[in-house]
Amino acid sequence: MVVLDEFQEIMRIGGRIWKGGLRAAIQHHSKVSYLFAGSKSHMLIDMVSEKTRPFYQMGTLMTLDKIPEDEFKYFVRSKFAKRAKKISREAIDRIFTESQNIPPLCAASFFSYLGSLPGCPGDWRGSCC
Repeated sequence: MVVLDEFQEIMRIGGRIWKGGLRAAIQHHSKVSYLFAGSKSHMLIDMVSEKTRPFYQMGTLMTLDKIPEDEFKYFVRSKFAKRAKKISREAIDRIFTESQNIPPLCAASFFSYLGSLPGCPGDWRGSCC
């Protein structure tokens, strides 16, 4: 699977020739899935729904909602507990508030906080979660 986040920015910068070339390349990949993600949903919708666009009808649209606050807080508590670490309710509230409930920012804030704790390796991927 290839994930292209903030794809609308890639499309904005890339130009029409690049867009057509990317579509041509993708069409030849039978065993690869692509996920085009971005924060400007209207641009992504236009990308696959306007007949004049290179990516017309090239996928299924899906909208992801923000993470429900109670689920996010449960997730954070469970990850800390798994590593025998403690986190205060205030710290969880701060992570949630400062990330504005935007999933990538929630995750980045959470992992940054977790990685700063004593006994948690600087490279937290896999080992702390």
